[in-house]
Amino acid sequence: MVDLVEIIVPHHLHFEVASCAIAADLHVSLQKPLALNLHDADRLIAAASASPKVVRLYENFLFYPPILKAVELVDAGLIGARRSPFD
Repeated sequence: MVDLVEIIVPHHLHFEVASCAIAADLHVSLQKPLALNLHDADRLIAAASASPKVVRLYENFLFYPPILKAVELVDAGLIGARRSPFD
């Protein structure tokens, strides 16, 4: 029995695969981007909201060692500065 799908496919397939998984009543873990356009993203969000299952979107490089090192250097004041993504 399958309970969860981890969607790791090329970006242009995210919408189709995630839609099918949500429709099959599975928990879904989807690497970003959610979709290639706003229309498909809105459709996935609506499907996920209507599902009792967990549907999550994640950033696959969040814990990538070079990224963690860069954050460490910024936090130590050695390079750059933290900025809001809305700046």
